[in-house]
Amino acid sequence: MSTIMSNFQSHTNWSDVHEILNVLHKSGYEALLAGGCVRDAYIGRNLNDFDIATSAHPEEVQSLFEKTLDVGKAFGTIVVILPSGNQFEITTFRKDGNYLDGRHPESVEFSSAEEDAKRRDFTMNALFFDIKKRELLDYVEGIQDLESKQIRCVGNPSKRFSEDKLRILRAIRFSAQLGWEIEEETLQSILKFSSQIHEVSSERVLIEIQKLLSGTYGSKGLDYLSQVGLDKEIFGFQLDTSLWKKALSFPASLAVLFSIQGVQPFDVFSKKHKLSKDLKRRVLFLLDLYKSSLSRNLTVSEIRRAIYESEDVLDFIASGVVSQELAEDFFKIQEKYPEFPKPFLNGNDLKELGFKNGEKLGKTLKEIFDLQLLGQISSKAEAIDFIQKKQGN
Repeated sequence: MSTIMSNFQSHTNWSDVHEILNVLHKSGYEALLAGGCVRDAYIGRNLNDFDIATSAHPEEVQSLFEKTLDVGKAFGTIVVILPSGNQFEITTFRKDGNYLDGRHPESVEFSSAEEDAKRRDFTMNALFFDIKKRELLDYVEGIQDLESKQIRCVGNPSKRFSEDKLRILRAIRFSAQLGWEIEEETLQSILKFSSQIHEVSSERVLIEIQKLLSGTYGSKGLDYLSQVGLDKEIFGFQLDTSLWKKALSFPASLAVLFSIQGVQPFDVFSKKHKLSKDLKRRVLFLLDLYKSSLSRNLTVSEIRRAIYESEDVLDFIASGVVSQELAEDFFKIQEKYPEFPKPFLNGNDLKELGFKNGEKLGKTLKEIFDLQLLGQISSKAEAIDFIQKKQGN
């Protein structure tokens, strides 16, 4: 247990967490570290945050700390805000009532640590750690699953997934992050419930997909998505999982997955999952670039523009979706021209040369800047001279 404790103690927020546990202990309540932080401390993974579970009821937690938020009070959760500004969720041990909306229990009943463990999603997330006794509490054979590196539901998997449909996607996302196998009975239940993923809000689905694609073992997650048919439910088509080689920026990952299907299926996906304007713009830029690269060779100026205009383009190019030749061109040009220049001329400059607002002005600006990017014009004077000669003709 010393390794687990040292993993907790090495976290930057440990002193705050220790303070909260001490306050609860001194007030006579049981207080345990719970869920993902215990899992990650056990397997030596970087801790994201801390969850604290306690026998204290929400009102009792609120009475012990000066500043709190009761955003989840109906489900036994109080957010404690410490003088450091750090916030921590403290949740009373509970047993869930019936789930009516496929996401949340209609009621909760405060209970014990053992009952609390049995209502959680996966055994690896149902462990507790008692820092007073330096003891790992396991009521669901979670340690066994951590040792065998498998993701298994607590109790009956069909019951767990019928309660909360988001768990279907969470299991696969954990596989993508940890590289673990999903236990067979759990996997068969995911297959059974996959068509009900639409009961989960599109925003939550998108968050899980983003986490999946950023996982070290994202290809495993995508294989599971395809195996249970969730790719068709979420993306609208069967994924070619061979396209995805490694974690990229989220826009680049989406562009890779939609590169074969194109813009129209992505538009459908974008509306369905309510993508932000910025995310949609970034993906469409890459899809347009990919489409252009299939029909013709991109010019040096186009490549320089793409590198400048898209923070995701080098990720996308390195994904293996485009030709090796084009990828080499991008990285050679990036190395040769590390800085993107400021245009020698702007719209006002052209107006002084007699241009009026309109298509001709825009085309001329682009032409001049392309010549600048190609190194054929090296100063503002040369740019003006080029235009004047062209006007003279």
